[in-house]
Amino acid sequence: MPATLHLSGPPHQPLLPEFQILTELLPFEGAAVLELGCGAAALTRQIAERTGVARIVAAEVDRIQHGKNLAVTDLPRVEFRAFGAEAIDAPDATFDVVLMFKSLHHVPIDLMDRAFEEIRRVLKPGGLAYISEPVFEGDFNEVIRLFNDEEAVRLSAFAAIRRAVESGGSNWWRNGSSVPRSSSSRSPSSNTASST
Repeated sequence: MPATLHLSGPPHQPLLPEFQILTELLPFEGAAVLELGCGAAALTRQIAERTGVARIVAAEVDRIQHGKNLAVTDLPRVEFRAFGAEAIDAPDATFDVVLMFKSLHHVPIDLMDRAFEEIRRVLKPGGLAYISEPVFEGDFNEVIRLFNDEEAVRLSAFAAIRRAVESGGSNWWRNGSSVPRSSSSRSPSSNTASST
């Protein structure tokens, strides 16, 4: 079965909190999870506190944010680490689930394909990757474009996702086109679940 990728769903597609989508799609019970680009770790916290995940490695490249994350002491199943998606500091086949929440477009464009190679490398056989990226559309993006035009990096992120989907075939990527859109940001998201 050929893999397909849709940037956004039909207008009647429900908008749901991203955490709800995650818990409906991903097997967190007893899972080893890697979150790439965890930022302030809001979703990391929800996953750690509200699912049966065994452990989470939450990676961040911003040194200031990583320093703040290291000060978090109330998440015993979370280990905060400093590395990027293009150079994951973990052995092969370590994680059951890899997550990227609106962070792929922050990876340097020339390293996006490498990030997918790394994700594939650290996923266990049968593991899942969930990639959520903001779509560049709507009035809000037109206002933001005036001082921070992310159209090119977002398009590059979607192109990298498409290449990963196409190169992996149906045995690596599962079609996430029927997944409800996340309501966690002002711009719509494309949500893609994958499996090895």
